Amino acid sequence: MMRGQCCRHREPRDRSSRCRRETRPPRRRGQAREITTAARAFAADLVPYIGVLAAVLIAAALAQVTFGLSPLANVRKRLAAIREGQATRLGAAFPKEVQPLAAEIDALLEAREREAERARERAADLAHGLKTPLQVLAGDVERLRQKGEADIAADIEQVTTAMRRHVERELARARMKSGVRTARANVREVIDRVLAVVMRTPDAARLTWDVDCPPQLLARIDADDLAEAIGNLLDNAARYARRVVRIEAYAEDKRVKLLISDDGPGIPPERMSEVLARGGRLDEAGAGAGLGLAIVQEIVEAWGAGCSLGQGIADFRPS
Repeated sequence: MMRGQCCRHREPRDRSSRCRRETRPPRRRGQAREITTAARAFAADLVPYIGVLAAVLIAAALAQVTFGLSPLANVRKRLAAIREGQATRLGAAFPKEVQPLAAEIDALLEAREREAERARERAADLAHGLKTPLQVLAGDVERLRQKGEADIAADIEQVTTAMRRHVERELARARMKSGVRTARANVREVIDRVLAVVMRTPDAARLTWDVDCPPQLLARIDADDLAEAIGNLLDNAARYARRVVRIEAYAEDKRVKLLISDDGPGIPPERMSEVLARGGRLDEAGAGAGLGLAIVQEIVEAWGAGCSLGQGIADFRPS
């Protein structure tokens, strides 16, 4: 009897256990839904803070790049100033991380200037070495004329003139290649100096010269190069002008504009490019080697300027 009772008592406990096991899964699913809902709510609350943090990090990165690279922007500005002739060196006003770069660039510029100075010295030596032989030939021409050998004298004079023009052209090119970009020339002083020489020639002495140029007008060009260019233009104007040659110079849009005009016959439009070519000339019977305007073209291009010819006008714009 006791065993039977025991068996009868066990059955209710077993049924209760099964009931408890059957009711547990619904409770766990409810807890999972609550956790998921809480996680989503937390994520939704966290999104604005993450957006603010991302914006702060992006702004910090931009600020770091902007302020970190600002010394390189200063280097670029200083290099532009050197190229424009407003400065000669970068200097040392940079952070210590950039100073080695600036020092190397300054050393390179210094070496470049030393090479330019040596080139100018070699050009001067060449001019001195060729001056004496050309003077000797000029003396021979005069002696031949005195002896009545005018034809031979004219041939030798033509050759020596061509040699002199070629030498002048090569010397001008050597000077231009070694020119310092910080050079400045007083335009009025150069015009007066060149005009004083040109007016001694027979062609110029018969003309009226009208000069209109401010006394303090400066151009970014070497004074000797400017004199070479103006001299060739005035020589050309004096040769073909009838009565008047006008020289006008003024500043316009941060540039210097120089106009040289005459009342001569001018140049036919279809032959403009021919005149500026090396050795190009319209009067094959005239003296000279036909290099004057070609030299002007090379000078102005070397200094970043422009030269244009028109009917009755030569326009030279040194920047």
